[in-house]
Amino acid sequence: MIKNQILSLLEKSEFPLSVPDILSKVSANKTTIYRELSGFLANKLVTEVDFGDGKKRYELFRNHHHHIVCKKCGKIEDIEIDEKKLLTKIKSRSNFLIENHSMEFFGLCNLCQ
Repeated sequence: MIKNQILSLLEKSEFPLSVPDILSKVSANKTTIYRELSGFLANKLVTEVDFGDGKKRYELFRNHHHHIVCKKCGKIEDIEIDEKKLLTKIKSRSNFLIENHSMEFFGLCNLCQ
């Protein structure tokens, strides 16, 4: 079943996958992949990640985290941030009710420096 194949692929992956990444490993058409991912998103099984390069990527839903991406080789790592402190600081300095956020970091990994 395509759903199980996609979920298994995302579970085994160390980093978020794009639709072309998924298509290279799962025998299905692009429309089917997008439809399944849309259902996964609606049911909070996966999250969508956007690194600003025109490709949306997907990973299994788990505790909230962020990524650091090498701009040269594309290596991706998960990073943890003390968001409670950060959000408290932002709330104290603005009149906004924060509903969600996106925060990714970009630079060069130790091999590309």
